[in-house]
Amino acid sequence: MKSVSAVWPARSPDSSRILYSAASSADAGEGTPAQRVLAKRRIWMGDASRASAPRQITGDAGYRDESPVSSCDSKIIFFCRIDSADQRSLWKMNADGTELAKMAEFPFGRDAWFGYYGHIAWRRLWDWRR
Repeated sequence: MKSVSAVWPARSPDSSRILYSAASSADAGEGTPAQRVLAKRRIWMGDASRASAPRQITGDAGYRDESPVSSCDSKIIFFCRIDSADQRSLWKMNADGTELAKMAEFPFGRDAWFGYYGHIAWRRLWDWRR
């Protein structure tokens, strides 16, 4: 069984689904190995009732995906990305993972890819009100 770490959990407004970011939780240490592990984070969606298995809804290897949030009607998901050049951005997509669109770019920060022990305070960069 593969060990996975899930971060950034968020419920849909109707509480039927849970969105999160996940990747292998292999012990990467510091520096470049840690960056390779964090770069594998993708957005996943699970059924809150556990009636079905969670499914991965982003998969572009050129990005690290985190901090998903659902729209009021649960049809749109907003999330944050870091690309291979350490550029941070806000994206949106349909709940099924289609029609991805970049919404905004964020200023480059110190240690953009790693943040504070792997955590980036995305909510300091943007906010969503339901």
